Amino acid sequence: MIRRGALLSVLCLSLNTFASDPIDQMRQARASITLPTLSIQDAQSLNDIFSRNLRKPARPESCPMISKQYSDIVAKIASLKALFRDSCGEEDPTRLDEIFNGATAIQGELENAGVTTAPATPTTINGQQIGDVVQNINDIFLRGKCNFRDKSFLQNSADVILRFSQLGLLVPNSNGLVLSAGGIAMSSILNLIHSLFEKRFNFEDAADRQSFIKLNCAFYDIRSDIENSGFMDVVTQAHFDDVQNLTPIRTQLDNINKAIAASQKSFRESVEKAKEVYFAQSLGDSVEFKKSLAAAIAALSSDLSDDGTGPANTRKLQVLLSMVNLRIQLETQIKDFMSRGLSEVAFLDTMALAELAKYDSESPEFATLYAMPVKEYRDGVRSVLLFHLERLAANVEKLRTAKNEQWLALDLDGKTIKDFIAAAEKSMTDAITAIGENNKKATIVAEKLKRMTSTRDFTGRDDGTENIVSILSDYDNIVEQIYGKWGDEFLKFTAGGSLKSLKNFRKDFDQFSDQHLDDGKVIAAQDLTELERLQSCQNALPARREWKLAQSLAQQGHDFVVTNKELFHTATPRLFLSWTGDRPGIHGMRSKFERIREHFISSVWAQEFLAGRPVDSDAMRLLERRDRLGRAMVEVIGDRTKATRIQELLEAYKCNDIIVTD
Repeated sequence: MIRRGALLSVLCLSLNTFASDPIDQMRQARASITLPTLSIQDAQSLNDIFSRNLRKPARPESCPMISKQYSDIVAKIASLKALFRDSCGEEDPTRLDEIFNGATAIQGELENAGVTTAPATPTTINGQQIGDVVQNINDIFLRGKCNFRDKSFLQNSADVILRFSQLGLLVPNSNGLVLSAGGIAMSSILNLIHSLFEKRFNFEDAADRQSFIKLNCAFYDIRSDIENSGFMDVVTQAHFDDVQNLTPIRTQLDNINKAIAASQKSFRESVEKAKEVYFAQSLGDSVEFKKSLAAAIAALSSDLSDDGTGPANTRKLQVLLSMVNLRIQLETQIKDFMSRGLSEVAFLDTMALAELAKYDSESPEFATLYAMPVKEYRDGVRSVLLFHLERLAANVEKLRTAKNEQWLALDLDGKTIKDFIAAAEKSMTDAITAIGENNKKATIVAEKLKRMTSTRDFTGRDDGTENIVSILSDYDNIVEQIYGKWGDEFLKFTAGGSLKSLKNFRKDFDQFSDQHLDDGKVIAAQDLTELERLQSCQNALPARREWKLAQSLAQQGHDFVVTNKELFHTATPRLFLSWTGDRPGIHGMRSKFERIREHFISSVWAQEFLAGRPVDSDAMRLLERRDRLGRAMVEVIGDRTKATRIQELLEAYKCNDIIVTD
């Protein structure tokens, strides 16, 4: 019977032998990786809490996210600064510099934050600074002392506002950016939007239309931000329940994150140890050799100049002391290095040993070094040994690099070590990314719920109420502009312009059809002379432009109502003595609010009608109104067949290639 102690000794010996094999160490390292995850139930609970509290509607296609990493914010601000300088003769140049310097600082923060990625932990940007920049622009604009002779102020301001509005003013945006003092930034931006809306837009001007659309898109982002921030919500028991249910999930996420990080750290340490075991088989303990060489090189590289800190001789003695302490270990390591046949030039390594021997404190050579003048030591003995040690360090590094390439190419269960490590790292990175996304969700929704549930009614403390009042006041003013004067004007322009272009298109098409089509069909190109085909092309192009303009105007109108659909409610003021529905008054008079809502409702019914779904008689009556957006949408699609016929002719006749010959 084997004694217990002997058995343990055999077992330990076996384990040590197993662990000494670097390939087996790699297998153990991979097997030790643990990647815990949220349970399906907890993950579903988190998603439910997130979706209940943070609504992310699909972004309107007419309002794409800016994808330039905000790189042109400073350029736009610089344009505004130049415009102010040229157009505002009495403006304080110091304020103009403050605007530009503030924008430069903001862009620097954005670049440091790395806005092209979405980190698990939201990155904070200075909202106070954004608020100051925007407020300064607004203050200069409102003083009315500037003579803006072109549209560049409106265009550049709209661009700046659009970019700032996508930063995550109250909640983190898609890039994980969040603003400190975001309410101040939002209030300033809303104030400037309101100021710009107060001025006149000329929708016949393409630049004005684009500026209006950009401001409209910026306000869309701000509305989404306000909705998701929580300060518009009325807190209910469900919110307190969500806080209670979210707390243990956040704790669990934190523990999972720590466990994965620990597993990743352990794996990397194990990989490094396995690699060094492999290196040691032929290189010996090259890690310790590198450390000794580095320490000796650092000591010998000390400043021994006459004008250094402290007496030069004292500094020389400190070098000697360091080398005395390092000598024995370095000699042993160099001899081991040489015995393994690793020397590039064995003679030089032997000379290095001879130089090291001079630092034996019991040898006569050391006494000579001690008495040697600093300059002689610095430029002679010291520099020779320093050369040898730096040469050895470079040689060791070169050998390790070559050995590392061999290591990474080794086979491990059908994969190279390199691919084996990459696969393990990917599994951990994927786990970190997944848990990071859940962490980000939990953090964002927790911040919102904290804001909502920590509010107490009618307390004496500052809870940000004034900031909320300012934001909501400007918010309402802008809504009145969109769901009022400028919304009415914009829809009148887009719907009316579309219908007008369709009228011109039909007139052009009828004439075109009589002259260039055969019973509505395209005549074969070979049956026409080149001149006849050229004339067909010439007349087709303006007709196609009219239809395309009609389609584009209707699309712009539709984009506007889709972007702002939540604003077009029925609780709107109406003209005195007007009549809508069952309200008494003078028939036919509608307020701008009612006209906008009819544009919106007609666009909804137009989509139903165009999709072939049934619409009731009231809807049909609205679609038959010639000044509403829905009518324009229906008629644009109705005339698509005619426009298609023109396009077919342009392609069949190769209009772009026609050349008239003599």
